[in-house]
Amino acid sequence: FATRGPVGLGFLHAVLAEDPLAGRQCGLQLVLRLALGHSHKHRRRICRIRQAREQLGSPLGNLGKRLILHGMEISLKAGPPGKLKSAARRAAAHLPAGLPPVLVFTDPARSAHPLDLASVIPPGWGLVYRHFGAAEAGSLAEILAKLAKKRRFRLLIGADPALARAVGADGVHWPERQFGEARRAAVHFALNTMSAHSPSSLYAPQPPWLSARVLSTVFPSASPSAGRALGPGRARTIAGKAGCPVYGLGGVNAETAGRIADAMGLAGVGVCPL
Repeated sequence: FATRGPVGLGFLHAVLAEDPLAGRQCGLQLVLRLALGHSHKHRRRICRIRQAREQLGSPLGNLGKRLILHGMEISLKAGPPGKLKSAARRAAAHLPAGLPPVLVFTDPARSAHPLDLASVIPPGWGLVYRHFGAAEAGSLAEILAKLAKKRRFRLLIGADPALARAVGADGVHWPERQFGEARRAAVHFALNTMSAHSPSSLYAPQPPWLSARVLSTVFPSASPSAGRALGPGRARTIAGKAGCPVYGLGGVNAETAGRIADAMGLAGVGVCPL
């Protein structure tokens, strides 16, 4: 007696359970109203995110487990493939406590919608929300932060410490070019990760506020920003000599993750397929 909206989420009103929601309503609009309220400002936010979600459209398909979020029941997909989960367990075994074994990066062109990813990401993993200046970034980050607390995954905001603080995210993922800003803002966050595009940037002593570096490109990748692949062997060697924990980025998926999981954490846009 729950309905599903375009985002593939099933909702059940917790107060009026005997009067189920009728028709194919927009699930995203419902969850946003519950989380943000009904003010004119929040209705405008809802409209912006709903429009962006409808443009991207990536339904979850068959759903299984359920979660209660702000009085609503949300059905959830089973999660990532078994091979990826196995590799994640191996990565978690050697990473410092508190670091996610996997960082799932959002991308407006190459990943599923952030809300879809947030509904399947396992507890303990990390979601890196990169908004690239999108108008709905603040509202969407607010919902992701609520989902992170409910589903017990770690939320990092890409290159935006102000937004990360505003929504109570666990941390920030920093580009190398923002090193100075990262040094000043790091004290506000439990997690601070930073990109690393060359081995030399990892061999140098790392500041104590930096949780981990994200090394790219490990495997061949279709990403427009991907450089020549290091290969798993060289990437493992670099990670072993690095001055802090390292995540491998670029071409990491269920088939390739096992080749580096014993030496580094796992990161990527395609690492958590839907």
